[in-house]
Formats: sequence, C-alpha cells, structure tokens
Amino acid sequence: MRRATIRCKFRAARHADTDAQEPRTKLLTRAARMLALAHQVERLVEEGRLGSYAEAAQALGLTRARMTQVMNLLLLAPGIQQRILMGEVR
Repeated sequence: MRRATIRCKFRAARHADTDAQEPRTKLLTRAARMLALAHQVERLVEEGRLGSYAEAAQALGLTRARMTQVMNLLLLAPGIQQRILMGEVR
C-alpha cells in the first residue's frame, strides 16, 4: 500500500460580528472547503499520486462512505459549484 499526504490550507470561518473588524475577505464555508477538497482529491487520483478514493479516505482519516459523500459534490452542476466556491451559497 502506498502512503500519501494531502495538504490543504483553509481559513477557519468566524462569526459575523468578528468579520466586521477585518478586511472584507470572503471566508470559506464548510461546503466550499469540502468541494475544494473533492477537486484536490480528484486531481491527485487523476495524476496517479493517489491510487483510489479509498486510499484518499484513509490518508484523510475519513470513512469510505464520507469520502463518497465528499466526492459526490463534484456531481453538482458547474454553476452551483462556482456559487459555493465564491461564497454565494451558505
């Protein structure tokens, strides 16, 4: 079995009252983070750096069922994915 490391940097979401004091940067929602993760895992599998989604699940400490749920986000229409990633859908 090959070992893989998946590195992703996400900015933690904060409550609305603390955001007013910071520059106007959009914070990623959980859905956006999971969608970005799905795209990253898909890319790693296509490149051959990960052998399968099961291997990705193990590397991330997720169950195979949860990995399937995350990867199913890629089945959303491209317009919906874009809105999620741009922070237009909460």
